[in-house]
Amino acid sequence: ACTLLCRRNTDPIISAIEKRLAVWTQLPVSHQEDMQVLRYGPTNQYKAHTDGLNRTCTVLIYLVGEPGRLL
Repeated sequence: ACTLLCRRNTDPIISAIEKRLAVWTQLPVSHQEDMQVLRYGPTNQYKAHTDGLNRTCTVLIYLVGEPGRLL
């Protein structure tokens, strides 16, 4: 998997997504972690895990596109 960390307040699109998530989760943006974008290959998978952080919730957003095309 490949990971990109999107820092808060650096991009208007990321800020808009964070605001939508705040409305949806009923948690303020200030309670969110920086967004991570992950790209999984055909043999990669996300597995439930614990990393020692006490999170209220985790939101997964799936971006699916046609092979060979950028999203």
